[in-house]
Amino acid sequence: MITKRHFFLALEFLFAQNYCRLITNDGNKEIDDEIAKMDAKQACQLLKDIWIGEEAMNKLDEENQYVGWWFRILCPYNIVHRYVDEDGEERWVLN
Repeated sequence: MITKRHFFLALEFLFAQNYCRLITNDGNKEIDDEIAKMDAKQACQLLKDIWIGEEAMNKLDEENQYVGWWFRILCPYNIVHRYVDEDGEERWVLN
């Protein structure tokens, strides 16, 4: 079973390796730029500070018939991943 601790350890690793990062859900470029300057622990802490827990997330998913409802609708952040195309161009992509 994946726990909150495991999730954040994995996420911190992905942030530290520059595989993914946090952005704001509302597209606030100024805040996104500040988040991009944070180290992996600081970025994880932003998400930990507003985390509602697995049980509450599962309940929202069930009520709204949509997996990931909290992240998509209520969470002020999104996790984007780094994508490098055939030409070597780097982009950050929201899943």
